[in-house]
Amino acid sequence: MRLTAGSYLLLRHHRWFFRCRLPLAVARLAGRQEIVRSLGTADGRIARLKAATIGTRLHLLWTKLATVSDRAALDRCIAEWFQAELDRAFRLLGAGEFAAALLPTEATPDERARISREAYAADAQAALDRLEEDFTSHDFVAARPIARAIATAAGQPLPKDGQEFAVLCKRVMDALWKVQDARLRWAEGDVEYKPQPPSMDGKGSLPDISPHQESQDQPQPGRGQAPLLQDAIDAFIELRAKERRATPKAVMQWRAEAGVLTDAFGGDRTVADISEKDAGSILTALRHLPAHWRSHPQLAGLPFFAKADEARKLELPPLDARTINGTLSTIRSFFNEQVIAGNIVSSPFSKAKLKEDNSHKENAEFTNKDIETIFSDSLFARPHKSAVAESAHSQPEWHFWAPLIAFYTGMRVAEIAQLRPADVITENNHPLLWLDPARGMRLKTPSSRRKVPIHTELLRLGLLQLADAQRAQGAMSLLPDCPAPVAGDPGKQLSKWLSGRFLKRVGVEKRPGLGFHAFRHGLKTRLREAGVPQEVSERILGHASPGVGSRYGSYSPELLSDAINKIAIPEVMTRIPARFPAAADR
Repeated sequence: MRLTAGSYLLLRHHRWFFRCRLPLAVARLAGRQEIVRSLGTADGRIARLKAATIGTRLHLLWTKLATVSDRAALDRCIAEWFQAELDRAFRLLGAGEFAAALLPTEATPDERARISREAYAADAQAALDRLEEDFTSHDFVAARPIARAIATAAGQPLPKDGQEFAVLCKRVMDALWKVQDARLRWAEGDVEYKPQPPSMDGKGSLPDISPHQESQDQPQPGRGQAPLLQDAIDAFIELRAKERRATPKAVMQWRAEAGVLTDAFGGDRTVADISEKDAGSILTALRHLPAHWRSHPQLAGLPFFAKADEARKLELPPLDARTINGTLSTIRSFFNEQVIAGNIVSSPFSKAKLKEDNSHKENAEFTNKDIETIFSDSLFARPHKSAVAESAHSQPEWHFWAPLIAFYTGMRVAEIAQLRPADVITENNHPLLWLDPARGMRLKTPSSRRKVPIHTELLRLGLLQLADAQRAQGAMSLLPDCPAPVAGDPGKQLSKWLSGRFLKRVGVEKRPGLGFHAFRHGLKTRLREAGVPQEVSERILGHASPGVGSRYGSYSPELLSDAINKIAIPEVMTRIPARFPAAADR
């Protein structure tokens, strides 16, 4: 029997949900296209059975909703029906009556017996599939508590990061697989089949037995067989850079962060030699080390842990929690890869993380006074370009455009720096900025791929004319004379100019987080104050939207343009003269 639960299942934050589309008539009344309800479990097997149970009875809900004409009553009816069906499924499955949850009430005894066998077999097959997937990816989570209990009961507790415990976990996985295989054989009629229990060899060691009957000569994960730290780090960085199409800057940063391991322990230790105690020692050291600790003149020539001790004695300003957590995140990813590869059973850095002080983020937005100060500067008061003779002392044209694009679009600085004339497009008479990796742009996240509406003020200032002028000159960048990337970071020089020079020159009070990203925070606030729906705001800014429904469908240029033009514009912005004559006449 094929359980058609898959189409009803949704996995979100390691919990399973039941999801189904509403009939058209019900959807119109409900104001949404689907219902999503928690199945109350993180176990995929239980979720599949519950979803199949509820899914076979949806016709009862549609019949019941056909008589409802009020939206509030409809929502209440759906919630009550689903809870009742969930309770029923839980009760039946808890009693082991898998087939009863799926059977029509008029089923004959023979049909009940047949469907019961098929459901029993389907359940065993699902469990087998899960075990094989776990074994292939070296995920022994299901086996570890059983292995610990066995070792404790035998009076021989084993280190959880040792080779003996890894082998025991694999042996438990084999036993679990044999149990499910036996269930499947019984359901298929081989009721006399008895699985052979795992056995110890003559020396008391545990042989390598897997669901795939791997060769006993195959090397086991553990301290003796795990790769050296430096070799494993090099392979990890190479693979990560290839998968993420990483910039040289990102690769350099990952290498420095993962390199903390070799700084602390040397490159000739294996990945299996690193314990949770070692992880704690590294965390303690990082909390005392200052910025640029590798090249710090007062710490020159000292080993890693000696640097930390000396920095503590000298009371040097330590790294902030965010920087330390960035390093720990890379190290955790490295050890997670080693778990998947079967070199270790668990990551010694799984719990290594500091609590960050995020209070500075509340100030990472320009105030109205800041906006007045920035855009009142003479940089934005010059007449349009054609009326001004270029001189050796004139500021680059991108100084004018980059802050304005950031203010009106909320784009990230790296996105602004990568804009090309061809990225300025028009759809249905609505001008847009097209951000797409397929067009050669490197974006931060998949949700960053989007079309950003261009505000009418940017049109007045001459953004379209700028694109035409750059295109006519054969320029690759939309921003004239835009600086080249630094270590693969296209926005590095733009950020350095704004945060390091311009804001200081015009007198904006220095606060943590003030820079191009503060324009992004500001647009988010103005969109919210203008009453723009959150999912539209997220689409404009390229944020990953938390709702499932918001990821369905598309957003028309008309909708996006209407939303961006609803924001309130400070009066100082309207006084900025256009940069091109044609734009001034708009």
